[in-house]
Amino acid sequence: MSEHLQEVLVVGDVHGNLAALKKLIFNHVDKRVILVGDLIDRGPNSEQVIDFIRDNSIECVKGNHEYMAEEVLVGVLNNPVISDNDIRRATIAYDWALNGGLDVIAQYSSIAKLQEDITYLATLHLYIATDVFNDKDQELVVSHTYVGDDYKNTSDEFNYLWSRRQPKAEDETSRVFNVFGHTPTSYIRKYSNTVEPVISANAANIDTGCYRTNVLTGLVFPSMEVVQVSIDIE
Repeated sequence: MSEHLQEVLVVGDVHGNLAALKKLIFNHVDKRVILVGDLIDRGPNSEQVIDFIRDNSIECVKGNHEYMAEEVLVGVLNNPVISDNDIRRATIAYDWALNGGLDVIAQYSSIAKLQEDITYLATLHLYIATDVFNDKDQELVVSHTYVGDDYKNTSDEFNYLWSRRQPKAEDETSRVFNVFGHTPTSYIRKYSNTVEPVISANAANIDTGCYRTNVLTGLVFPSMEVVQVSIDIE
């Protein structure tokens, strides 16, 4: 049965900031919580963020940072022998290293724990269709990037992990309300200093660049309440 009354708190890109994540959801423990991906990298507590998510059975989708970690580390840890995939993996590894991957490896308590967590990250889905609707009968769909009405078309994984496409503000015909992250909203606003989500008729980008702004953003659906916390990066 479709849920028209349930509230869902969708949380933007955490990037290893455990304190911000805990602070954001502290007053929303009565709600279903879903994270838009990019759980790890850049922040100080990637391992602890994953521990917290797993210990509390918090739902989340896969982001491009989880994808990079999975692609690099599954190969290195499980099959260190040189293979035909090494050139592709080396390219991904370079991108990951530039975006916090080396810090993640350095922060982890053990290689065994890192391998366990990477195995968990590999199980994350590309999207979550919630069966929760707003008063326009739009279903909440959570993904890392904007996918809109095409959310079930998983044949091209790139669109779910890397696409910078943004919704059209005037589109009020969508069957879904897509909440996503990936591209910091300051970039969409042409590098504005404001730290606010970008909300349109059928979607909301809630990535406010927590790793550099200290501001983590959430959106309560279907009430559309914006929830933000600001916390010092450790």
